[in-house]
Amino acid sequence: MQEIWLDIGGTGGRYSISTFGNVRANWSDVPQRNLPHRIRTEKVIQLSAWVHTTGYMRVSLGRNNHRYVHRLVAEAFLPNPDGLPQVDHIDGDRKN
Repeated sequence: MQEIWLDIGGTGGRYSISTFGNVRANWSDVPQRNLPHRIRTEKVIQLSAWVHTTGYMRVSLGRNNHRYVHRLVAEAFLPNPDGLPQVDHIDGDRKN
């Protein structure tokens, strides 16, 4: 199966999620020498996810914006015409 990447909604295209649950940042703030500010550049960086105390994988999409990876995958790739609020892990593994 090929890995497919889609933009994460509400991030303005700055972050992407894949069908395998990988998350990447499509930009980076690079400090510039002798300048008091940072310059935003387009650069793809793979983000690291960690296991939250609930057992689900989480990732940080910026300061104070932590999201569950399984929900990001579901929002990007699964249709939800009824607007259901939860994702069911059929195999029972919260890390999937």
